[in-house]
Amino acid sequence: MKSEFEHRTVVFCLLAAACALGGAGCAPEPPKPIVDAVAAPQQVELTPDDVVNVLRRAGFTNQEILEIGPQVRDAVAASGGVSITFNGKVQAILAAENGLLYITAAGRGTYMYRLDAHTFR
Repeated sequence: MKSEFEHRTVVFCLLAAACALGGAGCAPEPPKPIVDAVAAPQQVELTPDDVVNVLRRAGFTNQEILEIGPQVRDAVAASGGVSITFNGKVQAILAAENGLLYITAAGRGTYMYRLDAHTFR
């Protein structure tokens, strides 16, 4: 027969394990980029390759591209431009005009992407 001390030890260990396992799923998620549509002169349909090429050049990771790529594509198709903010700082702005997608990326500069040739200018 187990003593009261042994029962308390077992109960304590089970509670500690439950707290550890339960707490792991409750950790706060890291902040995610925020994608906002921006009015621009021309609405364009970007291909998936266009989205990946442009966002990679802007400095986004593959995981970030997977998360925000569809939102970027939809915003450019609907309004012609997009602003991508991360941790309260604008990381990139994209705007379409005259067959070009203008991209300004924090720490990466400004460049143009030819939508007809799918290349950077």
